Amino acid sequence: MTQNGSETYRWILDNTEYMLETPDEAFDWVFMLTDNDWQLLVAHWDERAVHAKEALAYIVCEGPSRQSRDMLLRALRDQDRHVVAQAAESLKSQRELDGEDFLPLDVQSDELIRAYLKDGEWS
Repeated sequence: MTQNGSETYRWILDNTEYMLETPDEAFDWVFMLTDNDWQLLVAHWDERAVHAKEALAYIVCEGPSRQSRDMLLRALRDQDRHVVAQAAESLKSQRELDGEDFLPLDVQSDELIRAYLKDGEWS
């Protein structure tokens, strides 16, 4: 799974276990992922452990929003509620940071996010 990704992709996969506890370094690395890396993250989503999916959804909370969009939309439909909740929080954070530059989501994604966030946090 990792042989096709960049050095950054491999670093992120090797360190997902620690990202929720000490995410600062991962916040920097995520901006160095290539387009191919983002495609790999989505393509192999179902193969990942729940903690890895939650960590991946978390480290993109401050961007890059356009590149991470497909991964977060996939996470928003994950079977694990913690992964879904983290994806919703990250999309909320990205929307706040990007302002008018945040690309609109489809209706179903909007509804899923509303279901996981407190009243009024996503409108």
